[in-house]
Amino acid sequence: MSRKKAVRIIFILISLFIGLVMVAQLMAKSRVANFLSKKVPKHIHLDYEGLTVNVLSGSIRLKEVRLDFYNPDTLLRHTSAIMEALNFKGLGYGNLLFNNTVSFRNVELLEPVIMHFPDDLLSPKNAAKTEEVGRDISIANFNIADGEYILMQQKPDSVKLKIDSFNLSLSQVGISTETLKNKIPFTYEALTFNSHDLFVDLGPYEVLKVAEVDLVQKEAVFKNITLTSKYNKRELSRILIKERDHIDLKIPEVLISQLDFGYDEGRFFLNIDKGIFSDPSLRIYRDKLVPDDFDPKKLYSQMLREMPLELDVAELKINRGYISYAELVTQGIVPGEIIFSDLDADLKRISNTKTTVKGDGTTIEINALLMGKAPLILNWNFDPQMENDAFLVSGELRDFNSKSINPFLISNLRAEANGDIKELFFTFSGDKVSSIGDMKMKYQDFGFVILQKNRGGVNKLLTLLGNIFTNDGSQADLNGYRYGSIEAERDVSKSFFNYLWLNVKEGVLSTLTGNGKQD
Repeated sequence: MSRKKAVRIIFILISLFIGLVMVAQLMAKSRVANFLSKKVPKHIHLDYEGLTVNVLSGSIRLKEVRLDFYNPDTLLRHTSAIMEALNFKGLGYGNLLFNNTVSFRNVELLEPVIMHFPDDLLSPKNAAKTEEVGRDISIANFNIADGEYILMQQKPDSVKLKIDSFNLSLSQVGISTETLKNKIPFTYEALTFNSHDLFVDLGPYEVLKVAEVDLVQKEAVFKNITLTSKYNKRELSRILIKERDHIDLKIPEVLISQLDFGYDEGRFFLNIDKGIFSDPSLRIYRDKLVPDDFDPKKLYSQMLREMPLELDVAELKINRGYISYAELVTQGIVPGEIIFSDLDADLKRISNTKTTVKGDGTTIEINALLMGKAPLILNWNFDPQMENDAFLVSGELRDFNSKSINPFLISNLRAEANGDIKELFFTFSGDKVSSIGDMKMKYQDFGFVILQKNRGGVNKLLTLLGNIFTNDGSQADLNGYRYGSIEAERDVSKSFFNYLWLNVKEGVLSTLTGNGKQD
């Protein structure tokens, strides 16, 4: 064969190939367009401005896309997504022809704005229906780039959750008729997520904000978390019909390791191996002039036991925390404040799972400085599986100058304290009804001053009577200790920390005014 003839044959073959590719391109684009217009379910509306198909690379690109998902029964739109482009790359022809599977190497959503209306998602008529897919779908890599997500709530034009910017990557995504029966209608192997400026409306009074979230595999970092009241203190008091704390919580960083979540038998689960909260700051203010909230309060063991999800946290650590609590008791009097600084805490086995061994419950160890000076240690144990909400608390306080707490005592109890508590130890156990325990103290020159109602002077009579019954610390055992007992009845309308305070108060009063002897 001559060189000229060979070149002509090659040219013809190339031309034929190009022609076949062009025909295939046209046929593929026509079929894809026909599929998108006729085969998409009626409750899904799809609009797009441009369609590109590349047969050789097995790719499909939709530009300027809008997707609307409607409830088949109510015809109410529950989800909409507007995006710059929707890309499908690397169609697996072999899987399509021989394995009855639609597979792609990569699926990508570019700059989608997703809005979800969960109240319109399901109705009783269609809630039990199961979607079916003709073929299994397999995606090696699924990506959302520069997305925005908005979750609306029932109140018109009201945002429940908003993420200003996020990126999401999932590997080895699988969708089948079986997966569509699950709460999460697909399977995946690995997840990477990054977001900026997350906002959550927690209800009528508080909002949660997170500046940044990074989740790679099972390691997560949350930066600049804030949980704050929607109103300032005065505005909150004006709208409340019963007391509620004004909250200002800031956490610069939270690290989570071995994070796992999902659904098991229809119930959501959350597992964490370790969490570290760095430098959290919590300021709580309560206006006691607002009517009391007499609704029953659950202890933490009951809250954990009755959570609507399965929670299993092996350990949480708090490093360098700060807590302040202030109460407004009398109009015109500056609220006193109790402060816990340099707070380190270690919480273990925060779990309500069925695999938790009964009796091997939650333990909490706290170290802090009371009023910025006095070392405080608190140990707290409870078992969420115990229906009576039994618990054990022990603690110790050292080198406490009682004058440091006088701003709080003046505001709240119309009293001042004098003297130093060198050492204070207490232990008490109880349940959701009552508690008992004991206390021992080493102190000196301790006494109270009771103020007049306007706090402008000393009520000499009440001060005299009070100190008659208060031992100043001079009548102690050979080691300098006086002893007291603890007996407390829980007020079910108050929190656990009120219960804790009642026990400590009863112990202090018993130690100061009793015979001081060890039983």
